Amino acid sequence: MTSLPAPPAPTPAPLPALTSSRVTAVPLPRVVPLSFHRLARVDGRSRWWRPLLVLLVASTGYVVLGLAALLALVLFDAAAGTSLGDRAVATSTTDAFTFGTGFVLIALMMPALLLALRLVGARPLGLIFSVTGRLRWGWAGAALGRVVVVLVVSLSINLFALGPLTGEPAVLAPRPGAVAFLLLAVLVVPLQAAAEELVFRGWAMQAVGTWLRHPLFAVLLPLPVFVLGHDYDVWGQLEVAVFGFAAGWLAWRTGGLEAPIALHVANNALITVLVALGYADPDATQGSPVSLAISSVTLLVVVVWLVRSFDARGLARTRVTPAPLAAPAPPTTVTAR
Repeated sequence: MTSLPAPPAPTPAPLPALTSSRVTAVPLPRVVPLSFHRLARVDGRSRWWRPLLVLLVASTGYVVLGLAALLALVLFDAAAGTSLGDRAVATSTTDAFTFGTGFVLIALMMPALLLALRLVGARPLGLIFSVTGRLRWGWAGAALGRVVVVLVVSLSINLFALGPLTGEPAVLAPRPGAVAFLLLAVLVVPLQAAAEELVFRGWAMQAVGTWLRHPLFAVLLPLPVFVLGHDYDVWGQLEVAVFGFAAGWLAWRTGGLEAPIALHVANNALITVLVALGYADPDATQGSPVSLAISSVTLLVVVVWLVRSFDARGLARTRVTPAPLAAPAPPTTVTAR
């Protein structure tokens, strides 16, 4: 039998020439944690001039609100034949109405600022309160309770232990209008203290954070204005400076205004109660090295306790926000040979 020749192997079709392929690097999205003082930059629409515009609008609104309040007093006096307007602008604050008028005028800074932020602020309004975009009421209440405990102990030691040693024993002597002062401590002082914190530890810290990254700038730069707003001697102003530094550091360290507001409310409310009971003079402007030392130690205890309590609760200190993507890199060409 004759064998047939094997069929020829098929010739593979030539492959198409591989000239080039394009590989483009795509940047992965990143997230950046922003501290409280940097929250004005959260949405990428921050501009160097925007905090100044907020300040201008808020200042205008505050002047309008203040004049409207005083005009209302004048009109009330004219209709009722009273002298509330004269009492409101009196220099002595031993009168409860004069004392309260000053606090009400300070409290008006809050609606003026919040309205300005709503009108011309770029970020969500709630970020003025904390990194979560709201006031954390549970934490605020816990902070207030702790601050009250420390301040009551400190004031008791100062009045009833150190006072007799320095020849100034504490004597209970409720002043006229004591009930009115106590009502102010509950109804007006919290609004006044919250307004100051919104301005100096809220807007001011976040305004500085728009321009400068390090938190110390945000804590320290608003301090001179805050200190000069209090009419005390050098020792008293040093106490105010220590207080302002503690409040600013707490705002940065806890990511919000809850702890600073609690500190400010407790401090001013307790002082108002002491005024009502005759233990404090609302017109006093003198401080002392001893008072400064006691205040500093008290604030240190408050800060340490609040920070430890905050950390134990596991609350947020920063706000995680998407970082802007970098411009895409030019495509890389790979040639196969």
